[in-house]
Amino acid sequence: MTKTSTILIVALAVAGCSNTVRTEFATLDAAKQATAFDRGWLPPLLPEGSTDIVEVNDLDINSGSGSFHYPTEATSHYLEALGTQHGAVVTKSPFGITVVVTNSNTRWDMKLNSKKGTGKYSVQLQKAVAEQIDGGDS
Repeated sequence: MTKTSTILIVALAVAGCSNTVRTEFATLDAAKQATAFDRGWLPPLLPEGSTDIVEVNDLDINSGSGSFHYPTEATSHYLEALGTQHGAVVTKSPFGITVVVTNSNTRWDMKLNSKKGTGKYSVQLQKAVAEQIDGGDS
């Protein structure tokens, strides 16, 4: 077996072990119709009119990330809804808006650019966060 063949086989084996799932939705309605919010990988709420929604989830470590576009005029209403409906902690700075939403199972960290109408987020199950802090002894 050649060195190139061995490298290729090892690379394919490692890639085959990954449990990462990428899902894309053209619109918020498409994400809702696919019951994407029920799976818990998307933030609990996205702005009305959101498009280009992407979620990338690593099922092995119970974490994910994603992005979305939204109408800039929806920013104020979106932040208000996150605060009242989900107890979000919102921090505004010259660099953008940071939003943290937690519930008993999950934590979402979001970065919003209200001038461009873009959002990025990461999500992690609280159990996984606790294990990282405790060193896996919980």
